[in-house]
Amino acid sequence: MIGKYAAFLAKIGEHDEAEAIFETALKMDESDVTNLRAYGNLLADTGDDQGAEATLSKALSLAPDDPACLGDLAEFYSSIEDTRAEELFKAAVSVKEPNSTHMTNYANFLQTQEKTGEARKMFERALKLDSENPKVIGDYAMFLEDVDEKAAAEV
Repeated sequence: MIGKYAAFLAKIGEHDEAEAIFETALKMDESDVTNLRAYGNLLADTGDDQGAEATLSKALSLAPDDPACLGDLAEFYSSIEDTRAEELFKAAVSVKEPNSTHMTNYANFLQTQEKTGEARKMFERALKLDSENPKVIGDYAMFLEDVDEKAAAEV
């Protein structure tokens, strides 16, 4: 419960208070994967890359097959342009029950790597899984617009 409050504080921008509460929550249960993920993401958002990597890696070590843990660490690595991102994204979308958001994030990553064909396939897979998700729809639309702009520039 305390972790949910800390996550709420982080969401509304109260980072210092959220960090203190996460630290307290993790002292009570240092293996709470949900709190580790949320705290790691907060650290990433506030620029503490070393703390974020350590915390998200710990969450993944406790739940190595959890697509959310895989996706969070992949997103972090992607944000700091670390090549380990792609391997983690692949793992996150290869689980038994993949998440359309992770697929979309992976597709966006592939686009930044100029792997347009792979990105398109991943977006289409995400849409098949969750055609109502506004993030999937919006990101795919932006992808298509970008592809059209690049094609027009090549003519």
